[in-house]
Amino acid sequence: MNDSLKRVELKNGIYFNSTIEKKFKTNRISFNMITKLEEKEVSKNAIIPFILEKGYEGYDSFKEFSIMLDNMYGTSLSSDIRKIGDYQILNLSISSIDDEYCLEKDSLLKDITDIILNIILRPNFINGKFRKDILDLEKTNLIQLIESELNDKRTFCINKLEEYMYKEKPSNLNKYGKIEDIKKLTEKDITDQYKKLLKSSRIEIFFTGCGESTICENIIKERISKLERIEKNFDLDINLVKSRKNIIEEEDIFDVNQCKMAIGFSTDISPDNHKIYALKLGVTLYGGMPFSKLFKHVREKLSLCYYCVSRLDKINGGILVDCGVEKNNIEKTKKEILEQLEFMKSGDFSEDDLNNAKLAIINGYKSFSDSLSMIELWNISQLFSKTNNSPEEECRYINNVKKEDVIEAIKTLEINSIYTILN
Repeated sequence: MNDSLKRVELKNGIYFNSTIEKKFKTNRISFNMITKLEEKEVSKNAIIPFILEKGYEGYDSFKEFSIMLDNMYGTSLSSDIRKIGDYQILNLSISSIDDEYCLEKDSLLKDITDIILNIILRPNFINGKFRKDILDLEKTNLIQLIESELNDKRTFCINKLEEYMYKEKPSNLNKYGKIEDIKKLTEKDITDQYKKLLKSSRIEIFFTGCGESTICENIIKERISKLERIEKNFDLDINLVKSRKNIIEEEDIFDVNQCKMAIGFSTDISPDNHKIYALKLGVTLYGGMPFSKLFKHVREKLSLCYYCVSRLDKINGGILVDCGVEKNNIEKTKKEILEQLEFMKSGDFSEDDLNNAKLAIINGYKSFSDSLSMIELWNISQLFSKTNNSPEEECRYINNVKKEDVIEAIKTLEINSIYTILN
């Protein structure tokens, strides 16, 4: 049980989460609008936080708004789009030093709470719609962001694998949407979608820092009390990728120096199942660290590829392996990657290997307390996993995993899809 996280529902589908960490001298407030990924809406949603970030009612320019933030002890504002499972998360966050460290007795926490609420509730409209100049700018920025992913062929390869692997699930969609859809967006499209999200998205608000969270909570509770919300089920569903009788194998040809290959596996172990810790260890042993099977054998011993790593997408129930490889080594590499998995299933790893994997994961868990944003990210991941564990708890669960548990978990893996970029 994560006792440091306090959680309360302020209004139907709107939750306030607070974590007090006295070792920091700053506070962070984050609004997260969570909505199911849908092809017709993903591009509209993706651009909204970047538009909102440019200011609110009363500020004619982003420069003027930025100067105001700078004058508040360097208060920072950020926006982001995340994808977890079948959901798209529109994130807006504001961070500042705590009131205790202000030169004068300023109520900075109250001020930043008001600012982020103004951004969410009082956007910079003209004639009841988002401004065209800001929309046009953010359309260009979002298109460039998608193009940068297309140009990074490793990222492109992984995204393409997910598109095939999760083709029956909403999570096959790119979190930023499609370039052709973004180009068509109008001020009315975005304004209507923004209003819809305020009514119907699940909203998770996080306070993380050393200050008085009740100040923030009370202001938010009062200001959202008049917010119109629809009556619906706001639960976050876990929807694991299904196993596949016929493996999907796709490839594309690009002008690249190095070919890329990604292989996806499915598992029936859900993130709220205690077996997930054994699976995480198994994936780490398989290809998650420099001492893993894929690194030691496929890359180092056989020199078949430039890199070869595995990772666990626990919310979707997917395990993804990706590698950079010469064209004439693709089939050999594929064969060896699958063979090493069979070795894992037969228990071909030592107790020392298992203990090293435990240390690697535990060190990673401990790093979540290094920053306010990482603490927030941990708490969000717990929501989607339908768990409420602290990093310390999960370290204990990892330490208690036995070799036979790992073997049992790895045996649930079934190959699903393969995508290759050829030159």
